[in-house]
Amino acid sequence: MFEKILFPVRKQKILHNGKETGRSMVIREDKDEFISVVSDDYLLIPNRLVVDNILKEFGHIIEMNKDRVGKSVFSNERYSSIQFDLKYPKQEVNVGDTVGAVLRVENSYDTTSSLRVSMNAVRLVCSNGMTANSSLYQATTRHLGQTTPQDVIREMLEGIKENGEEKFIQLNDTFRNMSNTKINPDIKEAFIKSISKHPNYVVDKIVSQIMETKPKDLWSLYNCVTYVSTHEMDRTKMSTLNTEEELNKSVLELLN
Repeated sequence: MFEKILFPVRKQKILHNGKETGRSMVIREDKDEFISVVSDDYLLIPNRLVVDNILKEFGHIIEMNKDRVGKSVFSNERYSSIQFDLKYPKQEVNVGDTVGAVLRVENSYDTTSSLRVSMNAVRLVCSNGMTANSSLYQATTRHLGQTTPQDVIREMLEGIKENGEEKFIQLNDTFRNMSNTKINPDIKEAFIKSISKHPNYVVDKIVSQIMETKPKDLWSLYNCVTYVSTHEMDRTKMSTLNTEEELNKSVLELLN
């Protein structure tokens, strides 16, 4: 079910007239295909190594639903992401509106993205399995340094194990506070200002959804945002996932 992102890779130095250039190629080994050019000190961290370690450390709390996992895997070879459902107790924020926890992994084989492992709170938006994420705790590392990929992954996962569940419980308390926080003119103005940095079509979709549903509290406003990010934006693009996270933070920050 993870095959799309687990292909083998290697780093191969680029030579010119028999001399090293300081640059290397990342090669997809099973097809002997070029993926990217990186520096010689680029730390190649294979997706397979990351996934194998996650299954080793978190396998006892991962829900291995093949259909759900299959929908949560994305790869264009250079960038990949995968999301695992966790068996933490679901929290009901409002009647019929529950929140669960997921473990999300993002990695790249070029210089566009660091390795990021995060634990997110996720709510089921509709029956087709679309979800919207709010980051609880994340560990990020650049593909550089003298350490080994195994050491990098071990340190990142230790942080998730130590902090993730506690952060999940804390965020659910935050969600409940959101349902009790009424929207006033100041909150509305602050929210519109916070989302104005995003593309016009995203802002227009959110404003349209707000006008249609007329949210009275922050939780309802959050529902408007998650509806747009899951139904009105292209879920196959990395930019959508980043925008979704920023939009969710825009709502959460209104509690402060």
